Amino acid sequence: MPERLLAETAEELYEEAPCGYLMTSPDGTVLRVNRTFVAWTGHDRGELLEGRRFQDLLSPGGRIYHETHVAPLLRMQDAVSEIALEVVCANGERLPVLVNYALKRDARGEPVLVRITVFSAAERRTYERELLRARRAEQEARERIERLHRITAALAAVLDASGIAETLLAELAGMLELDAAAVDLDGGRRLAALGDVAAPGAVRIALPGGALTVRLRDGVAPGADDAALLDAAAAQCGLALERERLREETAAAARRAEFLADLGRALDQAAGVHDRLEGLLEQLVPRIAAGAGVRVAGVEDLAHGALPAGIDPLLARVAAGGGREAISDGVVLPLSSRAGTLGALVIAGPVPGAGPDFLDDVAERVSVALENARLYEHERTVAHELQRSLLGGAPPQDDRCAIVAHYQAGVRGLEVGGDWHDAFWVRDGVVGVVMGDVVGRGLQAASAMGQLRSALRALSGTAVGPAAVLEQLDRFVEHEARAEWATVFYGELDLAGGALRYACAGHPPPAVVAPDGLAALLWEGRSAPLGGNFLGDRRPEGEARLGAGDRLVLYTDGVVERRGEPLDAGLDRLLAVLGAHAGASGAQLVEALIAELLADAPLDDACLLCLTFRPPA
Repeated sequence: MPERLLAETAEELYEEAPCGYLMTSPDGTVLRVNRTFVAWTGHDRGELLEGRRFQDLLSPGGRIYHETHVAPLLRMQDAVSEIALEVVCANGERLPVLVNYALKRDARGEPVLVRITVFSAAERRTYERELLRARRAEQEARERIERLHRITAALAAVLDASGIAETLLAELAGMLELDAAAVDLDGGRRLAALGDVAAPGAVRIALPGGALTVRLRDGVAPGADDAALLDAAAAQCGLALERERLREETAAAARRAEFLADLGRALDQAAGVHDRLEGLLEQLVPRIAAGAGVRVAGVEDLAHGALPAGIDPLLARVAAGGGREAISDGVVLPLSSRAGTLGALVIAGPVPGAGPDFLDDVAERVSVALENARLYEHERTVAHELQRSLLGGAPPQDDRCAIVAHYQAGVRGLEVGGDWHDAFWVRDGVVGVVMGDVVGRGLQAASAMGQLRSALRALSGTAVGPAAVLEQLDRFVEHEARAEWATVFYGELDLAGGALRYACAGHPPPAVVAPDGLAALLWEGRSAPLGGNFLGDRRPEGEARLGAGDRLVLYTDGVVERRGEPLDAGLDRLLAVLGAHAGASGAQLVEALIAELLADAPLDDACLLCLTFRPPA
């Protein structure tokens, strides 16, 4: 076969290949692209070859993923395979694709070329949707089983016949559209009822020793699933009634165990000493006592229900280190820890079955909970002071700008984490703004964050610019492993004219919102997170100009990321809130972002900073 024909065949194979094929420079600039990719995306080949970068063709979330994950991996291992991304077509539609990258190096080992193959994942998405439908069907079947499990578990927790019947009807009422229902025993004794089961359309289901009668809404006959559920529920109710007759001797022990479990949950749900004492008394009265009171050092005396007259001297004696003291209708118990006596608990009018051993168990659990609460309050105080010392202090005060910030930690209680914001004078007339996120949570992340913040502040004073500051931070994290892979945005705003120079190390892009509500993300100056600049390349730097009334909004990933949804959705949600509240003050805008973006956010650190530029008229 002639060589010319062979060459044409190879070129045709390249152009008409069943996958997209691109060659780019190491920074992503498209050097060559085949006809398949052009046809899939609708982009003009000539425009693609005029300096467009492959990552610029991706969705915003894909672009960030390319910068923070794909590019560093490609530099490390020369190939990255089967990356699921979305290519934005010329008409704005998004094409799901799987992308393979291969890096070619020259004889000296320097990167010279990236080969990219793109496979359409549209059919795979169709398969995934079919799989999702199958999983939904499976979930529905599982939910039917779980309904019966819930009924079984609910019945197992009740020990008397009337309670069993009432629980069954309550569970069925929550699962089915009931007009009426009743549980009757043989001989005519009715244990529980909802509505009038004598109306037409009622269905009677036999159970051991009685019957369950149910009437659905408007007398509709139960479907197959509902009928099966009712049969199974009736069977479980019968078993529960049989069990009740066999558990008479252990009823009191079961009630005590249930109470202790509820008491433990109530104490654990409260954080401070006072709140735990309130939870204790709410559990004691009236469940096991007619009245109860407690005296603990450093907390005002609390009491629920009626206490015997003249109880104060006895409470004081026990709280000072005395032992158990009996009263006419109850007992005063010491609350003790390894460090000594914490206080005293008085229980008046205890219910039958609440014997001395049981009350001692209550006092022991309360003592442990109080000791833990004291430790918690001490740790929380320390954590508050630590976080206040680590986060930025008061922002620069200047008529030309107004800065509002917000921080919340992902570890409840401690209120410390790895996210931080900062704003300070870089030099006369130039304000530096920072938003960062150290990997991890809690005190360790906060400690690493504090060192990174201090280093950035120190480096900013060298007047080398944002990109150079991040390059020096790369060297800093080589010796501070806990700060590796931190993401940082650092910008310097010249208040004389609104010029903003900035660099972004893997951090979500900042947003700028104009007074008219137009909001946009700043995508320039992006590079890998700190410690990810393996080849020592110069970090890029972006520039923007703020006009009068413009706002620069910085945030961390906890503001926009949600499990189970693409990052694009979170970024779109952020821009929508910024645009809707553009006319509000800076403080009101931050409050709106907190209310609309963080109210239902998962437990993750979150930071916000809003800078309003107000040049003199």
